[in-house]
Amino acid sequence: MRKRADKDFREKIRHNHERFQDKVRSKDSKLVLGKDISKKDNPKAERSPNQKISPKTIGKERQKRAEHKRRNFSENLYTRNTEVTSGEKLPSKEDSKTVEEVKEKLTKTGKKQASKKLKTATKKKNLSYLRSFSKGSEVVRDYLSQGSEDNQGVEAGEKTADFSAKLIRGTRRYAEKKRDRKGFRLEKYNRKTKERKSKLIFEESEGVRKASDDSQRINAYKRFQKKRQMKESIQSKYKTRLRDRLKDGLLGAIKSSKEVMIRNAKGFMLIFLSLIILGTFLMNFSVMSLSGMMNSSSGVLSTSYLSDPNVLTEVNQQFESMEEGLHDEMNSVQKNHPGYDEYIIQKDKEIGHNVHELLSYVTSRYGEVKKARDVEDILKDLFQRIYSLSYREKIEIRYKTVKENYVDREGKIRSRSRLVPYEYKKLFISLKKKEMDTVIREIFEMHPNNVSHYEALLSAKGNMESFFGSGNANTSELILNPDFENPGIAFNEESVKALFNEAEKHIGKKYVFGANGPNNFDCSSFVCWSFTHSGVKNMPRTTAYDIYKSYCKPISKSEAKAGDIIFFKNTYKSGTPISHVGIYAGDGMMIHAGNPIRFVSIDTPYWKEHFYGFGRVR
Repeated sequence: MRKRADKDFREKIRHNHERFQDKVRSKDSKLVLGKDISKKDNPKAERSPNQKISPKTIGKERQKRAEHKRRNFSENLYTRNTEVTSGEKLPSKEDSKTVEEVKEKLTKTGKKQASKKLKTATKKKNLSYLRSFSKGSEVVRDYLSQGSEDNQGVEAGEKTADFSAKLIRGTRRYAEKKRDRKGFRLEKYNRKTKERKSKLIFEESEGVRKASDDSQRINAYKRFQKKRQMKESIQSKYKTRLRDRLKDGLLGAIKSSKEVMIRNAKGFMLIFLSLIILGTFLMNFSVMSLSGMMNSSSGVLSTSYLSDPNVLTEVNQQFESMEEGLHDEMNSVQKNHPGYDEYIIQKDKEIGHNVHELLSYVTSRYGEVKKARDVEDILKDLFQRIYSLSYREKIEIRYKTVKENYVDREGKIRSRSRLVPYEYKKLFISLKKKEMDTVIREIFEMHPNNVSHYEALLSAKGNMESFFGSGNANTSELILNPDFENPGIAFNEESVKALFNEAEKHIGKKYVFGANGPNNFDCSSFVCWSFTHSGVKNMPRTTAYDIYKSYCKPISKSEAKAGDIIFFKNTYKSGTPISHVGIYAGDGMMIHAGNPIRFVSIDTPYWKEHFYGFGRVR
């Protein structure tokens, strides 16, 4: 019973093995031939399942199957990559014949060049051999990998084929790099050879040209031109010029980049589209995030004076000086125009201006002002458009009663009166003033953008209302700003302390020409008031020039100290050498009746230009 069971077990194993082999043969026959293997090549097809098989028969069958596989092997069927690269065919007899024919046709002068080309072609073929061997090793490896799970020997063969493929691939890459390096050196050598050849040809041609009679008859400049033309023609022929090499390199780069773009057109398009989408998103995001900030910053810029406040103060001071000159001219008309019986001043409006209208006009027309003198012509033009001063003389024939004595017939002295005609001269001083806003709009009539900017500045007062006040005609307005205060100068002498205590009480008050205080002052009345009411010196109201002549002793700038008086010239046409005055505080500062009364530096360009001198009160 035991023997019979063993026999049945062996037959079952043999039966399973035969079924597996039949499946493998049917699969191989479909892959290789697309049909079943013939009975001649497959002896097992004739054998019944219960037929006994000897070891010799099994060996013969295995040998026949191996021969069948070798006979029906096709690379295209057992490789994953069925594409065959062009130019990788094995060398044939026809190729060797072609090479021999080419060798026979070569001339003696071109043998070296042809041999180089032949070597290059041979190396390329060698590289193609390596590439073919590498492909072959990969095919073997892929084929063996199909049965590596069932057989350790097949797995070892797969590893060997993989190592062989990697080795051959590395060898091929090394050979390609070596070929590229050699090609580069060869190209460099060819270029130097062309340069030497062109140089030799040029020297030879130059010698022939110099020996010719025509060369000796022409002048030096024409010889130079001929030499240059000949040199350029030779260099152009052999392409040894730098621009020729650059041109060839550029064309090569364009060609290679074109090939790369064609090969990777799909990838480039995806990258390009991605960049466009990303850029559009970033632009929209940045516009949305920055629009608010840009609008706010542009609004602040369009409504703010662009210049430094101290420079704008000097600009306003210049315009006020012109108005002071006009005031002085009208008040001195009797002195300047004597001989009239009556002076009649006619003015429709008071002299003065809105400081914000002036500064808005200057900013909207000129922009940022670095120095007050840069806009001097603009201010003069504006002043002449606003103010118009005219003189008109009128002579009237009037009669006056004259008493005279006479002797009558009786010899008595008698008196009588009679009307005597005489000329009565009148001088009419007429001042006409246009509103500054009206004049500015007339100037900007053809420039709507300037008008818009001017209106924006004026409505916001240049964002400097704390520095220049409201700008209206209210002379009682007090402009309080920490920048107008004493910058920290300490006074030692008691008299100087008392003087500045009185002067600093009026900081922020508006300047009014001809005012005597205490609500408003002009420059000279402010100095006189401060000295008188502080008890330092009794100084009745007078002009700046009279203060210098009557109360001061001239001193140098190096001798000046706090409590001295500082004088300026030509701030307006006052008719005297001095037109403005202030009280010196030391450290390059003074307090004066600007608009408003404040501490300022005397080292600015405006005050340096108009500086006259220092005086110490006697």
